[in-house]
Amino acid sequence: MEGSEKNRDESRRTLSSIVTSGRVTNVVHLFIVAFAVYMLYLSFSGTIEFFTWHPILMSVGWTLLLTEGILILNRDNNVLKNIIGSNRILYHWILQALALILSIIGVWIAFQNKLNKSKAHFKSWHGLFGLLGFIFAILSGLNGVLTLYNRELKDYYSPKLNKFVHVVLGTLAYLFGGLSAILSVYTKWFEWRTHSDDIVFGILLFFIISTVIWTLVKPINSVSDRFRQLISIG
Repeated sequence: MEGSEKNRDESRRTLSSIVTSGRVTNVVHLFIVAFAVYMLYLSFSGTIEFFTWHPILMSVGWTLLLTEGILILNRDNNVLKNIIGSNRILYHWILQALALILSIIGVWIAFQNKLNKSKAHFKSWHGLFGLLGFIFAILSGLNGVLTLYNRELKDYYSPKLNKFVHVVLGTLAYLFGGLSAILSVYTKWFEWRTHSDDIVFGILLFFIISTVIWTLVKPINSVSDRFRQLISIG
């Protein structure tokens, strides 16, 4: 009797955590869409210059698509689960590939803009964290190609180790890229476009911080779990 009651209690706690996780993920979807849409509004509300395409591409590519590409792997993601069904890995790759393409162009625009104005590169924390996130994203993408062929290449390397490396690189990419996205609301461009509106600043800062933290929860747990598996195997 005690054992069955304990199992029922654990099942109820598990179900409750899944429901809570799903609801939080749904809210985060709204946060990230709202953040990206407002950044696009800011970009198109004023004069569109060469550099303007940097926040446009990074808002769509990095902030929106990359985040959704990670959240799509969350089994508690009720919104996307109803849309894509069991094809989570396929859509993860599609979203990540699109995010990486747009981000490459966005980073190039920022780099070229500095060259055009004869300014030093990566002098701000926003730029430095963005560069680190970009590098890890490229490495994660390249490693991810190998992950797709884990079964075919298992005689040449450990699929579990390769998957662990992929998750670590992806987590680091989103961590540093997320810090860069958070710091984007502190940039002079954002201040100028919002006319130093403290309310807009506070709301978008809350949206992006909440999104980055929640999106990193599952990947960090996955890194921890896979690391323990590798240790146990070794």
